[in-house]
Amino acid sequence: RLGVVWIAPTGEWTTDGFFVEPVDPETRVEFSGDLTLEPDDAVGVAFSYEWRLTRRLGAEVGFFGAQHDISGRLDGVVRLIRNEDNEVLDEMSFDETETVGDITFTPWTVGINVHLTPTKKVDVYAGPYLAYVLYGDLDIDGEKFPIDEEFTFGGVVGVDVPIGIGRWMFCGSLRYVHTQATVSDSDRMVIDFDPYVAQIGAAYRF
Repeated sequence: RLGVVWIAPTGEWTTDGFFVEPVDPETRVEFSGDLTLEPDDAVGVAFSYEWRLTRRLGAEVGFFGAQHDISGRLDGVVRLIRNEDNEVLDEMSFDETETVGDITFTPWTVGINVHLTPTKKVDVYAGPYLAYVLYGDLDIDGEKFPIDEEFTFGGVVGVDVPIGIGRWMFCGSLRYVHTQATVSDSDRMVIDFDPYVAQIGAAYRF
């Protein structure tokens, strides 16, 4: 099976945010609130190979992956402060989101497919799988943070539909992967990925 995937992460990472920027020698701007990093949806590719062990059971190995933009959101309060006596001259709410970096996400999977309609023209299957997830460095505004690899699990529901009378088929599936992007040597910066993965493509039966 070879196809295009739409990978939609469902998690994020949020921490307390605070920064100070000088305006001029007399005043400064302070922000306090939340900083949230969230991986965006992305389009990628997928490939898998399935061995039919019996009429109903198949063993499948494969991979899929994409490069995801990372959105950064600041949500809080901005204050204009006089340096001399720290008096707040102005205050306003602040909520802004922009793309701040990217990360690559590539799970390699092995699992068992249970074929629910093996004698029908439309072959529906479902099953669990194990995944070895490879992450590229988390690149935030040019600063790179290495991400730990991870062993995890997921599940798939798919369908194969013959094209004409030959061996080619249309294939489609929906997957879920339980996974987190953990910055190496850190137990505080963990981005929940937990994506749903929709795939469409073609398959060839030998």
